[in-house]
Amino acid sequence: MDTMNSHQKLLSRRRKALSGIRRSILKIVVRGSIRTHGNICGTPGYRCKRKENPLLHGPYHYLSFRGSRGNHSIMIMGERKRKVEQGIRNYKWIMKELKRISDIDFRMLRNDPRGE
Repeated sequence: MDTMNSHQKLLSRRRKALSGIRRSILKIVVRGSIRTHGNICGTPGYRCKRKENPLLHGPYHYLSFRGSRGNHSIMIMGERKRKVEQGIRNYKWIMKELKRISDIDFRMLRNDPRGE
């Protein structure tokens, strides 16, 4: 396969990947993860404070993420959990598509001596 034909095929694959990103209407994009755990309250003698077999309150769901100023966490309840889960899936999908585009760009740069 000649270099020009190969370059055109890569360019076509790149355009297709970009159009997929443009077509998708992402209402939420979240970089983070959901963790679930129980809590201990401040009420003395409550079941969550038993020494043997404590019954923690919850389970509660938290969105954890690393920001520019350290780790952050927010509680997510009810419908918001589904929305956050979709946002995490959207983030992973976008990152996968960007990796594909970057791989194509790398191959195009390597295969085209003119750098076009």
